[in-house]
Amino acid sequence: MGQGQSSEFPYTVGAEVPLRSKYWKMHLGTSTDGQAVSIFSFNKEQHKEYLELAKNAHKRFKTLRHPYMLKYLGGTELEKTIYIVTEEVKPLRDCLDYCKEYPQSIAWGLFTTASALEFLAKCNFVFGSLNIDAVFVKKDGDWKLGGMEFVSDRNADASPLKTFVNEIPERFLPPELKKRSWEAVAKAPAHAVDAWSLGCFVYEIFDGSFSQQQELQKPSEIPKELLPAYRNLLQSLPRKRVSFKQFLTSPFFNADYVNTALFLENITIKEAADKEAFFKKLDPMLDAFPVEACKFKILPALVSALDFGSANSRVLAPLLKIGTKLNEEEYAAHVTPSVVRWFANPDRTLRINLLQNIPAFAVHLSKQLVDTQILPHVVMGFGDPHPMLRELTVKAMIHLVPKMSESNVTSQVLPNMAKLQQDREPGIRTNTTICLGKISPHLPPAARKQSLIPAFSRAMRDPFPPARIAGIMSFSATQNFHEPDDMAKKILPPLCMLCVDPVRDVRVQAFTTIKSYLRKLEYCSEHGGEKPPQTQEEKKKSAGMLSWALGSLSSSIYGGAKGEEG
Repeated sequence: MGQGQSSEFPYTVGAEVPLRSKYWKMHLGTSTDGQAVSIFSFNKEQHKEYLELAKNAHKRFKTLRHPYMLKYLGGTELEKTIYIVTEEVKPLRDCLDYCKEYPQSIAWGLFTTASALEFLAKCNFVFGSLNIDAVFVKKDGDWKLGGMEFVSDRNADASPLKTFVNEIPERFLPPELKKRSWEAVAKAPAHAVDAWSLGCFVYEIFDGSFSQQQELQKPSEIPKELLPAYRNLLQSLPRKRVSFKQFLTSPFFNADYVNTALFLENITIKEAADKEAFFKKLDPMLDAFPVEACKFKILPALVSALDFGSANSRVLAPLLKIGTKLNEEEYAAHVTPSVVRWFANPDRTLRINLLQNIPAFAVHLSKQLVDTQILPHVVMGFGDPHPMLRELTVKAMIHLVPKMSESNVTSQVLPNMAKLQQDREPGIRTNTTICLGKISPHLPPAARKQSLIPAFSRAMRDPFPPARIAGIMSFSATQNFHEPDDMAKKILPPLCMLCVDPVRDVRVQAFTTIKSYLRKLEYCSEHGGEKPPQTQEEKKKSAGMLSWALGSLSSSIYGGAKGEEG
């Protein structure tokens, strides 16, 4: 359609979206600030006979607000057209196949639809025309009740429902409306008419379209736990139809996704113990939830909860798990800004959890962000009095150093790692050596030449056996970076001293590494000083060597293991 913005209507009307409606057209649209919206248009000249319905829809969109109803953003009535602008949605009809891939999302959709109808009934309104084409779906998978043209005040003498009831297909009408018994409608409970429509809607969702009301009595796809509530919606007597509140007590709605969505909606008022239990069980449930809901509903709620103090650091695990489903653009928009705020938070537990999970999000951080906003907070951990925080800070360098400038590596990282090689905790000394070896490919050549040999030699003099082994293995893994002269004069002499170490594991590793260096020196001697090329297999072996202390040795390190002497 391509209509431009104007002072009367500050939205751009875009391409038409297929919509089953006699008189409404649906379009993609954008606001003046670039926000994506949905726009519904009504042509007064082409559909004069439905003008009252269109005006009623516009009125009800503006005046009736509920979280589960389509959100009204703006609208106007021009000479030839009525425009209604809402949050960006798609027709449920177009999304139903996807929803059926995740049955729990249908439970949540029916829950929200019934809740919206309950709200209208409490306000003494009747929706009047619920069917699959009156419901829309947001980007996050939430269903929103739209189609407000028949919404009527039950106390009014004249209403759109009474005037235009003939426009509603007979198959959707409850018995009292089929008979046009307005007295029966008035005497019936407020929910009665829409309860019947909800029953028809449930049938449409599971069994598809129907042409005769008799088909409603023989559903084949409605889940058995929902069947009793479904049948109670379709009672012929209005007073016997179950209320929406009762309908929502069906076991069908006791689904993980429904409970998760409801918990997140009320997280700010939940007790700390409840939040702790919720976040603990959320992670394993995520795989069963719709991907779009995880990305655009659950993730923003978790980020917001952590940002504003409604959740503790335990939320990081499910949050970062969802983060793996995002593309770079989505990650930059929904997660990265908060990562910066989290690192600036002085809470030690949060910082520990961040550092423990850094492999999950470091890949998404830009070099500029790491250098200017992340690193200043992370380096504080090198000197933290808590040993775990010091060690995790060291391990984090494996993921952050590749994204740092050379000046920050040489001025911020290497001096602090040198200090931690003399830490009072033997495990920290050990892992600092290992991490230094792992980041060695990302060090500036001059810094690598200046720091590696002194660092690894220092480790080989450590009284803690695993620390000595770490020094040996780091020399083994980085041997391609060393010049022949340094191999002979600076590396082999301290290695040879470990051939008589009291710990057998140290001696074994020393002999293995010495043999490897001797082979390289022999190659250099026979090829005019040229170093042997490193094969892909050797590269993989080197990387594997430097992974051992970061996981498997933790128990022996902190258990005070001395190593096997003999």
